[in-house]
Amino acid sequence: MLRPLPLDHQPHTAPGAYCLAVYSLPRRASRAEAMSQGRTPWAARGFGLIVVFILTLGAQAAFIKQIHRQVRASHAVSADLRSLLDGPSAQRAVDRCGPVFVPSYGLRATVAYLTEQRIDQVIPALNPPTADGLFLKAAGRRVMGEIVTYARSEARWLGLPLSLSANPLLQAPVPATYRKVASNSSWALYAGCKAR
Repeated sequence: MLRPLPLDHQPHTAPGAYCLAVYSLPRRASRAEAMSQGRTPWAARGFGLIVVFILTLGAQAAFIKQIHRQVRASHAVSADLRSLLDGPSAQRAVDRCGPVFVPSYGLRATVAYLTEQRIDQVIPALNPPTADGLFLKAAGRRVMGEIVTYARSEARWLGLPLSLSANPLLQAPVPATYRKVASNSSWALYAGCKAR
């Protein structure tokens, strides 16, 4: 805060003349005075935030590793789907049979793109499969866990159970007349028509 100088230190001017008032800055307070005046609570809060950040660094690192594992697993499941549908037996089945029934609404666009089918030819497995269709099945809970984001949003939208084991879309059975035409560690493709 600026303080005016005492009157005896101000420059004298002639009557009717103007001058600027002269102000002096207060001397800088010592650290003890500053702390006693409460000028360092912001520094203490900043130091506290740094301490909290350092203490939670281990938990943050574990969380980042978990996200990294999930992303890697999701990429592996997607790569398996691509390799399955790009295989020769799956290609023959797609050429001769249809439509394709999938275990998730979220997979419709991906499967339509990979099989070069129209989106209306890729149908969620809640609908009863046709006799000459294809059925894409997730191979185990690991893959179901990777598509659980889609499955949970679908379940809320459709009013279905949120758990994996009770979701009829993920647990839809393969029709008895369908036979396996291609599979890998994540997916299996079944056909209802003669695809060979």
